[in-house]
Amino acid sequence: MKHLDPIYDSQFKTMSEHSGYWHSKSCHLKQSSKIIWDVWTQGDIFDSGDTYRMLMGMSFELLFKSFLVAEEIDIKATHNLNELAEMAGFTLDDKERAIFTNLTGYIYWQGKYPVPKPIDTKRKKVTGGEGIKQQREPFIAVHSGKLDIFQGQADEPSQLITSDLDYDNLLQLWQKFNNLYVEHYIAT
Repeated sequence: MKHLDPIYDSQFKTMSEHSGYWHSKSCHLKQSSKIIWDVWTQGDIFDSGDTYRMLMGMSFELLFKSFLVAEEIDIKATHNLNELAEMAGFTLDDKERAIFTNLTGYIYWQGKYPVPKPIDTKRKKVTGGEGIKQQREPFIAVHSGKLDIFQGQADEPSQLITSDLDYDNLLQLWQKFNNLYVEHYIAT
């Protein structure tokens, strides 16, 4: 089939093959999630955090995919953050896997739709397939002190607490991977 718009085709090829475009969009989504986080935590919008978490999850998704594009690795058609991190060569600890499992549920459905497609989300093995209750189950209602989300706690089970998905905590995790991207592909 002949394409009717060679300028569009050229732009699409350039943007899809250069990781900087993917990285830039990741930064934009992160900043957008910050705006929603600030407004939501001030009580100025009724969102329950779903849209914020979806955007933050999508920011991680594009950050991981920017590594894949930079290394010319085919991007698997998935939104699963744990799979994408693994494809990008990262080793995650239990806390990071739990965070990414939860955020993956927001990318697939929680931030977009009022209810999930149960069959589809079960097939993809993402949280939230059984509804909001399951999406919230990973959280513990109490603070656990200074639980470091970056270091595995060998003596403690890896469980999420509500603050693990707060913007400041997710920003630290995002910066961990972003710093690697900048070090390898921008600062060279």
